[in-house]
Amino acid sequence: MKRLRHPNVVKLYGMVTRSHPLMVVMELLPHGPLNTFLASSGYPGSDQLSPVQRVGVCVGVCAGVRYLAGEGLIHGDLSARNVLVGSDLAVKVADFSFARLIRSPFPLLFPNPQENDHNTSGRQTTTTTPPPPLTTAINSYRWEAVEVLEGCGQSVWTDVWSFGVLMWEVFTRGRLPYNLLHTRQDVQDYVCEGGRLSRPRLCPQEPWDQLITRCWLEEPQQRPTFDDMLDYLKKWQENEANPKGIRKIKLGIFNRGFD
Repeated sequence: MKRLRHPNVVKLYGMVTRSHPLMVVMELLPHGPLNTFLASSGYPGSDQLSPVQRVGVCVGVCAGVRYLAGEGLIHGDLSARNVLVGSDLAVKVADFSFARLIRSPFPLLFPNPQENDHNTSGRQTTTTTPPPPLTTAINSYRWEAVEVLEGCGQSVWTDVWSFGVLMWEVFTRGRLPYNLLHTRQDVQDYVCEGGRLSRPRLCPQEPWDQLITRCWLEEPQQRPTFDDMLDYLKKWQENEANPKGIRKIKLGIFNRGFD
């Protein structure tokens, strides 16, 4: 992880392994996790982040995860709680406890740590030697893609799903996804039967329809790539930054086919 260098990925300086507890030395980001930052209304004294700031947060996280994917890494636990906020609203992807090295962004390579011995979903998985099982983070199932909830493996496409949930968090000021559902089984039943999160009041309809909800398409390879999303988010950010009276940039739809 020390070789990773990107403005939107937290820097790892080293590890202390000769004493207990084991410790990781990384850069300090003074505003802490994004979810608590959002819930506290952002900077001290401000009511809420502006629309352009909210989209800017999404741009930063997307750029960071796009870089990880390009380095052959699946984050595996992407959520606002695993993004840190620095000065000037700089956001950096952190917590690589569930990160996986992949050979290709497309196959579903690694089993979910909670996967049963047999898969009843009918989805195809790639047989490979899995890494040692890890303890699932508290409530992390709320960010899991439908195929992971059904017992299949993780891929870049499952990070895309989780990023869609993270964008939902940004526009709800850090609310807990599916907050009326209390257990993993409740969330699994709801999502696997086609249920999805509702559009937040602060999120415009067009980007919701054209970007965020497409992260939650049932077929993984029908979801947008991080390249697609970063391009879209930058156009959206430019639109939000335009003063009234300046013609808006047409966001359009992704060039990739969805048939």
